[in-house]
Amino acid sequence: MKILVAVKQVAFLDDEFEMRDDGRDVDADFFEKDLNEFDHFSVEEAMLIKEAAGDAAEVVIAIIGDEDADDALRTALAKGADRGIRVWDDALADADGVAVARVLARVVEREKPDMVFTGAQSADFGSAVTGMALAGILVRISEEPDSVFAKSRTVISAIPGQFGGGWSLRCGHVS
Repeated sequence: MKILVAVKQVAFLDDEFEMRDDGRDVDADFFEKDLNEFDHFSVEEAMLIKEAAGDAAEVVIAIIGDEDADDALRTALAKGADRGIRVWDDALADADGVAVARVLARVVEREKPDMVFTGAQSADFGSAVTGMALAGILVRISEEPDSVFAKSRTVISAIPGQFGGGWSLRCGHVS
């Protein structure tokens, strides 16, 4: 079994920060970057499945980002994932969640995982677009008659439980 976990590196403010000279934004030197909070949950869930499956499971981390995203990729790999894939092109610099989902769909086509995990949303923009867009794209691809995408895939978006803690999983089968 192969599980692909899509992750994102996000920026957040340090405890102390200063504004740019023009006063319109925070000085970039005061941003910290880390693995998206919600993606930690997805990686951890994939690792639990891997532990239960033993040697029969492989966890692959995928990230869309320039070389700065390597730190987030390493963080995810340090949790026990088997390998990582970083995809980047300068044309993706201002990509929105749907564009990122299109790129991730190509990674899924290439890797042919049995399950795909995404975080529920990004901590930087609060958007929950990429995981759901990816699910929609994979459904469309699987319906194409000449699709190389293997059937019976599962897209899972893991989120922390909103009522009383715990986990909540959004699941969808791509058939």
